[in-house]
Amino acid sequence: MAVAYQVRVSSQAKHPRLKMSAREGLVVVVPDGFDEARIPSLVEGKREWISRTEERLRDQRKFLVPQPPGIPPERISLRAIGQDWSVTYRQTDATEVTAVERRGQQLLVYGDIEETGRVVAALRRWLARKTREHVVPWLTALGSERGFHVTGVTVRSQRTRWASC
Repeated sequence: MAVAYQVRVSSQAKHPRLKMSAREGLVVVVPDGFDEARIPSLVEGKREWISRTEERLRDQRKFLVPQPPGIPPERISLRAIGQDWSVTYRQTDATEVTAVERRGQQLLVYGDIEETGRVVAALRRWLARKTREHVVPWLTALGSERGFHVTGVTVRSQRTRWASC
């Protein structure tokens, strides 16, 4: 049976490589000018690795419930800290959008909720606060255990580089 994959040409790649993620599936990254006729045999040679990785990713895919674009989430699951928040939205006369926590892991988002960009920004600010609230103390404690001092933590909406020391 043929394995489905995407091909991505990278000007920075020096050698072909296979990447697999729960969201994208198998991606074959090849250097600029690579003979794409060689890709099927490359994939075939890694069939065992692809099978093992696909099995491992199957468990992760159940958490990737597709959300239609433009529709704000009704639930936010913070698995790392074991919290599951329900989100309600309330249109008000305010031009800004604010997210506030209520009892019982309820998140209220209110303001001009018709403006999708503002809703997204409010949810990102809330997630950054939750991250600082839980990650900073954890990193400080971990640093103390390992014998070094954490001088600062910055929370951003990273797409590639997730951490550095």
